[in-house]
Amino acid sequence: MRRVRAEVQGGEVDREVLRADVPAAGSEVGAVSELLTPRADAGSSKLLTPEELAERLGMTKDWVYARSREWVKSNGQRGIPTVRLGRFYRYRSDAIARWEAQVEQGEAEA
Repeated sequence: MRRVRAEVQGGEVDREVLRADVPAAGSEVGAVSELLTPRADAGSSKLLTPEELAERLGMTKDWVYARSREWVKSNGQRGIPTVRLGRFYRYRSDAIARWEAQVEQGEAEA
């Protein structure tokens, strides 16, 4: 096993990689790119930062953080759908789109 470090949108990501996970014909950069590329079957979407989400919603960053804390404390019952990565909050764009639709229909609170 070896450790691969890559910079992704201003942050660094550490990955431990088994040799079988690294494409044989690819370079180290190609291998990292392959590992960090979301796969269609994983159901993933772009992760937004609190700043990006605040801008998208037309709210303040503090408002976004408060709704994120609600989400975490209520185990996903209230607040904004949040992905917690260590001490950082991130937001899946597809989950936010579904949440926005629920808020518009009165099924969820903002």
